[in-house]
Amino acid sequence: VLHTTIKVAFTPDEEIGGGIDCNYNELRTLNWAPREVRGDFCCSGNNLETLEGCPQIIDGDFDCTSNELITLRGGPVKVGENFYCGKNNLTNLEGISVEVGKGFYANNNEIISLEGMSIDALDGIDLSCNQLTDLRGAPLTLKGSLILDHNNLESLNGAPSVVGGTLDCSFNKLKVLKGAPD
Repeated sequence: VLHTTIKVAFTPDEEIGGGIDCNYNELRTLNWAPREVRGDFCCSGNNLETLEGCPQIIDGDFDCTSNELITLRGGPVKVGENFYCGKNNLTNLEGISVEVGKGFYANNNEIISLEGMSIDALDGIDLSCNQLTDLRGAPLTLKGSLILDHNNLESLNGAPSVVGGTLDCSFNKLKVLKGAPD
């Protein structure tokens, strides 16, 4: 049996005309990644603890679900479609200052605070199955749905003033809906 090792590496100024799918490997770093990807960049199911080295511009989806991330620092600054970072070890969204074209999905983490989140007017946000107790730091407006089920919300203080889709705040600790969007 012939075994070969292929080293995938790009220089930081390179760009890829399509997408890159490196899901479910044993990657610990993204330092090999190009600066720009014209399609999707998928690195789910690896052993990533940081997004340092990540492409800075991704025209399609960015998916870093199911890693060991504790921060989103070093991640892309522009994602043309959806940003998926669920099933990690995130406790906050500090360091995420990204232009996202469609949805932001950070479900199934340990997020306790939205402080530092600087994403506005998205098609939808899914923060289900986290540890949120309030919504301070949430975007001011949201074109689509805001999914907040299975958190520890005691209040909707800090909720966006406009939610264009569904507001799902089921399975929380709410006693009143004070602070809910108009």
